[in-house]
Amino acid sequence: MKIKQYHIFPEISVIKNAKYTGTIKIHTQYLFSLIGFGIGSIISFIIILAEEYSGDVSVPMRHSNLHHFAIPVIFGLIGAFAAFILGKKRVRTNSEMYELLLSQKTLALIFDNLPVLISYLDTDLRYRFVNKAHETWLGLTLNDIYGKSIKDILGKKAFDKISLNISKSLSGENISFESVRKISGKKQFINSTIIPHLGPNKRVLGFFTIVVDITDLKIKEQKIKEQNQELIELNASKDKFFSIIAHDLRGPLGGLMGLTELLADETQQFTPEQNKDLKLTLSHSARNIYTLLENLLEWSQIQQGNIAFSPQLLDLKKLVNDSMKFVAGSAKKKSIEIVIDIPAEVSVFADANMLQTTIRNLASNAVKFTRDKGTVTISYQVADGGSAILSVKDTGIGMSKDVIENLFTQDTKTGRKGTDNEPSTGLGLLLCKEFVEKHGGELWIESEEGKGSVFNFSIPKNTQNV
Repeated sequence: MKIKQYHIFPEISVIKNAKYTGTIKIHTQYLFSLIGFGIGSIISFIIILAEEYSGDVSVPMRHSNLHHFAIPVIFGLIGAFAAFILGKKRVRTNSEMYELLLSQKTLALIFDNLPVLISYLDTDLRYRFVNKAHETWLGLTLNDIYGKSIKDILGKKAFDKISLNISKSLSGENISFESVRKISGKKQFINSTIIPHLGPNKRVLGFFTIVVDITDLKIKEQKIKEQNQELIELNASKDKFFSIIAHDLRGPLGGLMGLTELLADETQQFTPEQNKDLKLTLSHSARNIYTLLENLLEWSQIQQGNIAFSPQLLDLKKLVNDSMKFVAGSAKKKSIEIVIDIPAEVSVFADANMLQTTIRNLASNAVKFTRDKGTVTISYQVADGGSAILSVKDTGIGMSKDVIENLFTQDTKTGRKGTDNEPSTGLGLLLCKEFVEKHGGELWIESEEGKGSVFNFSIPKNTQNV
């Protein structure tokens, strides 16, 4: 079926084909000249007859003088010249229209290769020009669209959404708006622009429409917004986190400075027992500051991705025993028993430094929040999926649900004083969570106020679980 051609500008459609235009260009001016010559001759002949006619026409009176011959020739030439000029003007006009038609065909070729919808609608909102992109977008052929109402093509529901913007463009205003449509359950974001075609006296003759798919742009825009929000939240969390660290460093450093000043005061006299207590307190303060700084350094390195992850098969019981050397002094001071309930020759696939840091921090916290003569137990079991589960259980003061919920947030101060007023920042638990998740494991807590706590975490038992 041949597609009917619709033209944006009606005057172009008078030109049917190039052959017809060429005929006009070659012959029209001569045809006009011949007609002009004939009209001029007839007019001059009538003038001569009026001049010579006296009622009784005799043979001598019908003899023409010289001017009787010249007048028809002159009038005929004038008529021919005027008609020739008129004919040339007509040819120029049709030639310009033919060139305009060629320009329109060129534009149509360009429009058909653009990935956007370009159309022209008359004031009855019927399509008078559409590019080929409509076929892909709407699933219709050009024959299905040409001459049809936009309401019939888009459907009543979609038309109602844009009808207000179309009404605004009737006043001669350029309108641009965004809308959303669903295709196979997926959202497509669209930007539509309506440009009125204005004639004399700014009367609206029709509408140019440009519709662009901006889905990819919207997705990227949304992703940028989410990333910006994440950065804002991350920076806010880190600011609060470092303010907490600074606050917690001030306490032990202040205590350390006070002790050193006391020892440096030569006027003070101490008994051997007092000297021993001062030295122990000084040692504990220095160790607490060192542990805090070490955890802070490790946390900052893992945030920057500078800590290498090198898992290997490890002897679990030996690694736990080595880790307990760091907390043995604190446990002895409070007469806390440390029980290691791990079978011999059990191996796990983990990074030695990360696993040791995790066990050391959890055991240190357990000792810190357990009263004198309590117990801290480190046990092992195998999960259903083959992973190893390590548990650090204490008989300490336990935690409320609110405390547990805020343990792994950077923007909330969760550190509490231990049973012997030991300082705590909560940074060690953040490190434990980071290291466990690095192994693909999980850390969870079971606790009740006054009844102690159990910190559980899973790690791979072999290479297949990593």
